[in-house]
Amino acid sequence: MKKALTLSFCLLLFLFLTSCDWFDRNQTETTSESTGPSGGQTSETPAETTTTATTTAETTIETTSSVTTATTTAETTAETTMETTTETTASPTTTAAGPNMYSSYALMKAYNELTGEAQFDYFDMLRGADAVQWLVDVEGMTEAEAQAIVDDYADSEFIMKNINPLLRTIDLTDLPLKLMYFPDGTVVDGATPVDADINDLNTLYASHPDLVLDSFFYFVEVSGGEVVLIEQVYWP
Repeated sequence: MKKALTLSFCLLLFLFLTSCDWFDRNQTETTSESTGPSGGQTSETPAETTTTATTTAETTIETTSSVTTATTTAETTAETTMETTTETTASPTTTAAGPNMYSSYALMKAYNELTGEAQFDYFDMLRGADAVQWLVDVEGMTEAEAQAIVDDYADSEFIMKNINPLLRTIDLTDLPLKLMYFPDGTVVDGATPVDADINDLNTLYASHPDLVLDSFFYFVEVSGGEVVLIEQVYWP
């Protein structure tokens, strides 16, 4: 009888321990499924946070790039503006015939055969005492040095005083002209220019523009504020 009780007690104890072991294993598996192998749902939240941070960083980089582009554009515009303003200021100004017109020697700087308009750059021809004074005032020579140089000038030599950037626009369409060349480009005999009109000038300019612009200089004759003659001047 005592032996039977002992066996019964051992059997109950075995069943109890087996039940406890099963319960622990079941509880562990449930916990593992809920949390996952590396923290489960808890580890997913930081991953999403990292993605958000990465997106924010990319947005910041794109924004910075936009600012850099805008800055570069502004600098380019400033340089262009600066460059455009400098060139405009340095360019010669122009005026039409009027109060600023007076008789003077001039260089023809441009001619438009379609409109008949020419642009002249006035200059002063300095000789004798005027040339001496120029060399003293501008070149810093002594009066004796300047006088010696001017005394040695040939009859055709002079100082061209041209410090005014003003260009004067003159319509040659109906003006009397005197040229040192015939319309075909042949130079006239002697030192006396021949009478010409706008058609002669256009013919000469079409085939020999250098003879109009880069050969002899001109004398612009003005009377009562109006240009009355444009003459190409013979100068040896």
